[in-house]
Amino acid sequence: MGIALPHARPEDGVNQLGMSFLKCEHPVYLMEDPKHEINIFIVLAAIDNETHL
Repeated sequence: MGIALPHARPEDGVNQLGMSFLKCEHPVYLMEDPKHEINIFIVLAAIDNETHL
């Protein structure tokens, strides 16, 4: 609840393993629905199916 884990796969243009964290001061509503309030984004970019594990 309140956390989203967006990610990208190698075929989507990932060139190197990466991770980032974003904490929003104001919530973001996925699909503009207050039931899907997000305050924290943990973003993962994976260069293959195993390295990020």
